[in-house]
Amino acid sequence: MRKSRTDFAKLGSSASFLVFAVALAAFSVTAKAQTLEAHDFAPWMSERDLTLDPQLLTEDDLAHRFLPERTPDYNKISSVSETTPSQISAASSLEAFYARRIAQPLNQFGYSLFENTDAQTPNQIYGIASGAVQDNVILGSGDRLEIITRGQRNTRQTYLVDRQGTLIADDLPPIIVSGMTLEQLRQRLALEAGNMVNTEIFVNLSELRSTSVLVVGQVKSPGRQILSAGQTVLDALIAAGGIDKSGSLRQIKLVRHGRTQIIDLYSLLLNGRGASDLGIREGDRIVIPPVGPTLAVAGDVKQPAIFELLSQINGLWQPEGDKAETLSLNDLLALSGGVISPSEYRFLHLQMTSNGTEEATEIKDPDARLFSDGSILMVSRRMETRTGTVELLGQARQTGLHSVAKSKTLRDLLPGPDVFERDIYPLFGIIEKWDKKTLSSFYTPFSPLKIMRGEENIALNEGDKVHLFSRNQINELKNNPLNKVNEIEPAAGSNIQEFGSSENNSVDPALESVMHDYSITVKGAVRHPGYYPISGDASLDDVISMAGGMKRNASRNDIEITSIVSPDGRVKNINSDILPHDIAIDDIRKNIFEDKAVRRNIDLAMINLENITLKAGDTLKVKEQDSQLTSNSIKIGGAVKYPGEYDLMPGDTYLTLMERAGGLTAQAYPQGTIFSRQSERIREEKRFKAKAREMEASLSAMLQAEDDFNAEEVRTVQGLIDELKNANAVGRITIEGEPAILQHDPNLDFLLEDGDRIFIPQRPTTVRVAGEVLSPAALFFRDEKSPNNYIDEAGGFTYHADTSRTFVVYPDGSAKPLRVSYWNQTADFIPPGSTIIVPRDPKPFDFMESVKDVSQILANLAITTALTEDLGED
Repeated sequence: MRKSRTDFAKLGSSASFLVFAVALAAFSVTAKAQTLEAHDFAPWMSERDLTLDPQLLTEDDLAHRFLPERTPDYNKISSVSETTPSQISAASSLEAFYARRIAQPLNQFGYSLFENTDAQTPNQIYGIASGAVQDNVILGSGDRLEIITRGQRNTRQTYLVDRQGTLIADDLPPIIVSGMTLEQLRQRLALEAGNMVNTEIFVNLSELRSTSVLVVGQVKSPGRQILSAGQTVLDALIAAGGIDKSGSLRQIKLVRHGRTQIIDLYSLLLNGRGASDLGIREGDRIVIPPVGPTLAVAGDVKQPAIFELLSQINGLWQPEGDKAETLSLNDLLALSGGVISPSEYRFLHLQMTSNGTEEATEIKDPDARLFSDGSILMVSRRMETRTGTVELLGQARQTGLHSVAKSKTLRDLLPGPDVFERDIYPLFGIIEKWDKKTLSSFYTPFSPLKIMRGEENIALNEGDKVHLFSRNQINELKNNPLNKVNEIEPAAGSNIQEFGSSENNSVDPALESVMHDYSITVKGAVRHPGYYPISGDASLDDVISMAGGMKRNASRNDIEITSIVSPDGRVKNINSDILPHDIAIDDIRKNIFEDKAVRRNIDLAMINLENITLKAGDTLKVKEQDSQLTSNSIKIGGAVKYPGEYDLMPGDTYLTLMERAGGLTAQAYPQGTIFSRQSERIREEKRFKAKAREMEASLSAMLQAEDDFNAEEVRTVQGLIDELKNANAVGRITIEGEPAILQHDPNLDFLLEDGDRIFIPQRPTTVRVAGEVLSPAALFFRDEKSPNNYIDEAGGFTYHADTSRTFVVYPDGSAKPLRVSYWNQTADFIPPGSTIIVPRDPKPFDFMESVKDVSQILANLAITTALTEDLGED
């Protein structure tokens, strides 16, 4: 019986009513065997009320047979299918109505069945019927049958059932198959094969006929739908795009030959059964009326939704007050899948009154039928309390709830190092307790390290929370004052590590405040200076280990510990010395201002690290020793035996460097030593760049103010600006470069600095001419040559030369102006190794009145160009 109905739903091949009536006359026994079970329809209908065919109930039949005492027993519903996912489309007016009343969204139950369904042809949804054809499929006009014979004759032929429902096949008499099942046809063909010699006949249904049904009412695409014979009412609804949320799921009407049958989709959605798998027939009409009365279930249930109530009389006209069923609390809990978990719940009934107000009533009787159209059931779980547990949070391998019977103390909860994560901060943890008298939390600090060592133990009570922290959390405390301290006063050579940030490192503000209150400050020559919370007191050894240990250059004989000392001379713990509530304000001021900061200096050669203790509020300063080994270096080149780069130690002088470099060579010319200091080079380059910016600003202002300007002058200024930006400063300082003189007069020796550059030329035989001459060159020295002679040998002055400002730079770095006029009869002596520099004429820059000292700039650029080659600067 059940197999026949299910198979019929899968293939859904049914004949027209006219043909089926003819088939029924021949096979009345089979037709009677196809009676559907009563629970597939409305639960209060008897089994004899509903049969597949030909008996169909009309609306009058349903009204006549209705029994009010046999309303559905929803308590027997064992489970609810999850058919309402998150809402995809816009909320319906019904959903908006309930959402306004309870201030939370609710979906209408069951309509998600059609959410992903567009109006499609049956072939688009399912394709052509394929797979094994069930024996109970009903044949009709238009079906295509494949008949196979085996025996004396072996044939395979396909035949079409004609319009009269007759199968006409070779070697067989005409057979009226319309209304037959496939199994009945096989039996008939077996009888025909018995009249043949050694012959077997097989039949298959190779193609189903198409069927037209009309779907109207509250569907997305109403109209005529073409489906395959044997498809179901649900298939027709899906082909029409599904039922709108304004349509009813519980009063779907199938009209066949003037008779109406009511289909309730809740039977399918809740029980997996129902008349929705009823096969369609040619000419059927499916009507979807507007949605009926509704109610809602919200809160702590498995399936909160808006449910449609079943009308007591499934028609459009009912007497007032007799329109829908009334359900109980148990009925609604069964519809919504039940409460989330076993617990104590509060059930509130919200009902609109006739004057538009809403009344709320707490439900005590679960079987009282109180819920009707417009009702809302609000389910809320009462406050749950845990008993017999403590909770472990943070850097532990087994966080979560633990039995207080087995973990009566911290030592029981944290018995050894294996319970901690590798990133555990060992000096501080917090027990969070709840005080029922004050209705507030209070916090007790502890040291995980001391607990593990057995040095201390704390009893745990029911409901306690034990917080363990990570090193990252300690370093990322919000508003950590240490960050500001380090910005203002970083320890020399210190490496303050910034641990990787993570959202998981956040700490509850209340716990963070406690951690700040119990912190000590660690500064100086440790690897990770910072704020470190401690519980009670901590040994200096533990604190330094937590800070990463001391650096190699840490001073172990002068460690400072600063503490707050109270007037009685004892070291004060700023966290535990709480002032009484009834102390006077003057006494508070006196107490505060009488406290003193006392500094202790510790020599670790005399005292063991483990014997020194620190308390919250202390400041630990590990001093750094002045290292004799540095990464500083200097370069020396030119006429020395071992030129190159040398490391620099404190106290190194020019004379000691000359000794390390092997002294001067025989060709050295110490009077021409070029000494360049890095700090002077940086200052000189800054002056060049500042002057370039000044000239750029002046040029820009001039070009905006004047329309008539000399383009050639502007290009000249722009060229000088580029030259200043790219100039490599020399930073030369005049020194005494002869080691013999320095040995005789040590006061002339000088200390070297990191980045110094020294170049000692060989004994020169030339005089260099640079600047604004036609051919800058190094020319052979002659005693009788005058400055004019050297300039003439260099091709003479260029057009841009400033002859009046020509000067000579002597080998020791000193300079002197030269009178190079041809009218001057007094010639200055130019020693070998000197450089005659002819600067550029500043007149092209006179149009920029705001630019000062152009002559000095041009002279410095000329010197820089002349000397950078000797220093090997790029």
